[in-house]
Amino acid sequence: MNSKADLNEGYQSVECTNEREVLQQQLIDYLEGSTEIFSISPECIRLNAFANIFSLNNFEKEIIGTLWICLYSPEIRRHIIDVSGCSSLSALAIARVLKRPPIYQLGIESPLVAWEIVKEQLLSDSSLNLHLDTLIVNWLEEKVYLDPWLINCIQPIDRIFHLNVYSFDKVAEEIKQTISTGSECKLNLITSDRVLAKNVAAHIAEKIGLPIIGYDIKRNTDINKSKFFLRAQRYAYLNRCIPFYSECIDSELSISPINSFPLQIMMVENSGLINQQFENRTIKKIYLELDPLTQLDRQAIWLKVLPACQSWSKKDQHNIFSRAHLSATEIDHIASKQPKNIQDINRILREQTNHELSELAQRIHSKFKWDDLVVEDDVKERLSDIIFEAKTRNELWEDKNISRLFPQGRGLVALFSGPPGAGKTMAAQVVANELGLDLLRIDLSTLVSKWVGETIENIQTVLSAKVSRQSVVFFDEADALFGRRIDEVKDANDRYMNMDSGHLMVALENFDGIVLMASNLKGNIDPAFIRRIRHAIEFKKPNKLARSVIWERCINSIFGENIDIEPNGSLATLANIEATGSQIKNATFASLLYVKRSGENISLLLLGRMLCRELAKDGRGLSERELCSILQESSI
Repeated sequence: MNSKADLNEGYQSVECTNEREVLQQQLIDYLEGSTEIFSISPECIRLNAFANIFSLNNFEKEIIGTLWICLYSPEIRRHIIDVSGCSSLSALAIARVLKRPPIYQLGIESPLVAWEIVKEQLLSDSSLNLHLDTLIVNWLEEKVYLDPWLINCIQPIDRIFHLNVYSFDKVAEEIKQTISTGSECKLNLITSDRVLAKNVAAHIAEKIGLPIIGYDIKRNTDINKSKFFLRAQRYAYLNRCIPFYSECIDSELSISPINSFPLQIMMVENSGLINQQFENRTIKKIYLELDPLTQLDRQAIWLKVLPACQSWSKKDQHNIFSRAHLSATEIDHIASKQPKNIQDINRILREQTNHELSELAQRIHSKFKWDDLVVEDDVKERLSDIIFEAKTRNELWEDKNISRLFPQGRGLVALFSGPPGAGKTMAAQVVANELGLDLLRIDLSTLVSKWVGETIENIQTVLSAKVSRQSVVFFDEADALFGRRIDEVKDANDRYMNMDSGHLMVALENFDGIVLMASNLKGNIDPAFIRRIRHAIEFKKPNKLARSVIWERCINSIFGENIDIEPNGSLATLANIEATGSQIKNATFASLLYVKRSGENISLLLLGRMLCRELAKDGRGLSERELCSILQESSI
């Protein structure tokens, strides 16, 4: 069904009451015999524009004019029915009165019916009564035009932020050239980010010079899509606004009997959903795959939707601006909750992903900071490298020259190796806290399965989960998962284990988040995994100076800074005993429990005894005599 496709054609505004009165006087003059013919005069600008939009012939235009007048003049309506000899105000009645060739039914071939402008109502006497859509009357009279078929699906479309990575001049020019040739144009925005798609659509509409209206069909699952599509197209023509759909509706485009508005824009999450078949329709299809947001884009969105973040610290601002895993839709949703600080944002993200990986991972809630970590200077330097890379890597990947060299392996993977209790887990918690992210500890007891293929399936579940990209993923005891492959394959189990290792390497290489792994022995890790690791840091047992600092910090934290230790000796005496930070911490806590139970005062001897208990777990326990000897010799 034809319709005008000129985007630049405007509608002049006139006083609608005067136009209707002019039209009514012309019809009265004709009915009274003052004029020989009834025709729509050029003064009826609104009606003529309407007829031009929907390609109405003269008689169809006269039907609209007659029905419009009869709505306000029952006398004229009755006169037409009486003169025509019909029992209702039908197409035949109007044709007879206006001395046009007889037409008994408009039929679907008429744009009046196809566009649902006029409804032919079958009466009990088998006559057809014409009814002019009230919404069309509102448009002719320049009143508020709200279609109940669309109102529940309408969504606002605004260009809420400036996109730094896109330039739409070329796309806008291609659209204009296509429409100027009389072809329809459909722009497919390929993305799963709804807010980004809406923003891009608004930007392109701005370039073309037309308003845009969005429709979200998913809001109303019971809607008749074909009916909805027709009404949306009619609204687009009457208001000269580009329709944007947040759902692919190619099927409706291909089977609709009407010519759609010259430009359609729709979001397509999966390019495979796009229907390539269009019958009897010349449609130019343009595909625009939207790249991920840049850091400047995310910053612009945050500042637009959450202006309060401008007063946050530079560290917190960088923390949220650099989170590449957040889409524009997710940022908009978080901002709608009105977070007051970075902690609120983390809480909101946590609530959204609490249901994910409930059996495969646990969040470690820790407040460890740099000062809590007692390790060698070179280890701290390497940890600083990890934190710096984590904060800046997404910005670096936006450089096309750099990203071209790394089509894979853009994730940050680090291995912490060393003896138990050397600070590997604490270091992972410090890294996560410095980045303002949760530490997601993967539970290997549920991850690793004896069933073929289930382990790698669990790995894929972990690495594909949204919560994993929003956290620091931590594999403790990583050698159980990333261990060496079997060189001499003896049976099917060995072969499947090697296959799992290969799949695991590919999955890890494709993950673009942050992964930390801890192992007691680096040599147990497969060399192929080592090559894919960005940072490998060796943690050593603390030396005497480090042990002294750990003792002091543990005692100050557990007993308080002003605690008196009997006898008044130096904590350095305890530092003579080789121990890990974990053993010292556990010994201090065990001493606190003993003091509370016995009522005795804290002493170096008690601390030493509790440390000996911890050492005994590894078969290195000291006798009471040996302990006393060490403490006495050190105090001399």
